[in-house]
Amino acid sequence: MVAVSESVSVLVPVLNGEQTIGELVARTRAVLDEHGREHEIILIDDGSTDGSWQVMDDLARSEADVVAIGLSQNFGQHNALLCGIRAARMDTIVTIDDDLQHPPSEVPLLLDAIEPGVDLVYGRAQHYRHGVFRRASMVILKFLLERWFRVPFAQQTTSFRAFRTSLRDAFDESPGREFSLDALLIASTRNVTSVVVRHDPRRTERSRHTLGTLMRHVTDSIAGSSFAPLFFASALGSLVLAAGLLGALGWTVAAVVGTQPSPWWIAVAAVGVLWGVTLLALGLLGNYAARLLMRSSGRRAFVVARSTGLEGRPPE
Repeated sequence: MVAVSESVSVLVPVLNGEQTIGELVARTRAVLDEHGREHEIILIDDGSTDGSWQVMDDLARSEADVVAIGLSQNFGQHNALLCGIRAARMDTIVTIDDDLQHPPSEVPLLLDAIEPGVDLVYGRAQHYRHGVFRRASMVILKFLLERWFRVPFAQQTTSFRAFRTSLRDAFDESPGREFSLDALLIASTRNVTSVVVRHDPRRTERSRHTLGTLMRHVTDSIAGSSFAPLFFASALGSLVLAAGLLGALGWTVAAVVGTQPSPWWIAVAAVGVLWGVTLLALGLLGNYAARLLMRSSGRRAFVVARSTGLEGRPPE
């Protein structure tokens, strides 16, 4: 299979990855050279507290194909990737984590899948080397995202992806601080596919994917890709209102025919349900309103504090 694009920007968000960055860069360069790909490797330090920046800076100073970008604080993985996307120069972008669970040797599988009619490819593992809780959480949440909240391609999305750099032209210039990169990509194209890739055990004890980051990804995906929660809240509110009206009608009919049901349990149940629906609707509406406020307030998705090898092509 012949790929459409030959040049590749590999983006690596780094968070306390000093132990694996050097090997990741060396293995990535080797596989891209082997396949004759013009390339650059962009490392984005997302507020690391170990020696990651020093390793990245040394690599960028000694290797012409490496760029190091340091953000001013921890903005989140998708924000760091957006910074790299803005800086990328090549035809195709590949995103890969810094922990070597997605082996660089699998990158050509993603690139080969970008053929005519395909703009975005996800690498999904047949067997994920995560803990039982993490695997179960991923399966359940992705199923709910796609089937319940109608988030497109939710069950295919992973952090190991390749896409045409031109997709970034459709991104909002200021997506705000909270957003989902996958929502931005899928809003840019529906020409999406996935391929099966190898997934290796994590080389370090730490993981940047905690329950908190997983839930953040879920809420960002929903708010960035679907209006289903608003529809769900409205539909549920309508059903509860209809049930309340029917209950009131039934109570009136019973009173007319001489049967007087106790009003307390009806009142308590009605108030509890109505308050629950009200709070749910307010929470969902507040989530959307907060995101709109953050966009209009000018809060940036990332702030670059330092860089090496970025001269002549500053990120937007």
